[in-house]
Amino acid sequence: MSNYRNVTFGEHLFSKIDRNTYLQSLYHDILFNYSRRIFRLREVEEKKINIEDALGFADILSKSEGTSLAEIHKTRAQEMVALLYYLYPDNEDIRYYLGEVLANTGNFLGLDRLLPEYETADTLERICMRFNKNYLVVPTSEGDRFFPAQKEIYDKLSREELSFSAPTSMGKTFMMRTLIKQRITEGAKENFAILIPTKALINEVSSELIDDLKDLLKDNDYRIVTSSGLDCLGTEAQLHFRCYT
Repeated sequence: MSNYRNVTFGEHLFSKIDRNTYLQSLYHDILFNYSRRIFRLREVEEKKINIEDALGFADILSKSEGTSLAEIHKTRAQEMVALLYYLYPDNEDIRYYLGEVLANTGNFLGLDRLLPEYETADTLERICMRFNKNYLVVPTSEGDRFFPAQKEIYDKLSREELSFSAPTSMGKTFMMRTLIKQRITEGAKENFAILIPTKALINEVSSELIDDLKDLLKDNDYRIVTSSGLDCLGTEAQLHFRCYT
């Protein structure tokens, strides 16, 4: 039996793109110029960057699919256009590709903040972008949107059992706040518990929850109760939402 399988052109391209020495050189030079600007190293000569090629690579990376490196590629694409935008804010090509990359990666929060009037020139992509913006709307706040990875996890939070691991920047607490807010808004009379790894974070997290939920807790007879101390799991702090009706 043959061990070969059919692969798409995209899979082949994205599986090798990290090894492209020209892309590595462009990325290095962008970081170099950004560091030079941040640290005001005027005595250091600025690297010459082919902006058109850098934008082309960023656009390709933002469409990465079919490999385990897809999320890394999309992050790299956003880094490249964001840094170029910082370095050359008046460049219209960079502004356009910034919008393209943010839309391709589903970063509509960044798109709304940086380029609220952005519209892609391609009709099909414009339709897809509007669909994705509606799909990623946060249930309790139509003005906010999930990142695609957040949406994927959030849709599974209602399962009886779910375990996932994500980095600090993922917004795990935000997703839990949103779920609790949605459930209370829907009239659920349930108790919720959040385990927090350190005592230092308990006041910060509880304050964020109170600010976000505001009168919703009082109107629905919910209280936030905090406790600290090691339990059998080694958890130092706990935060509970208790319904008293």
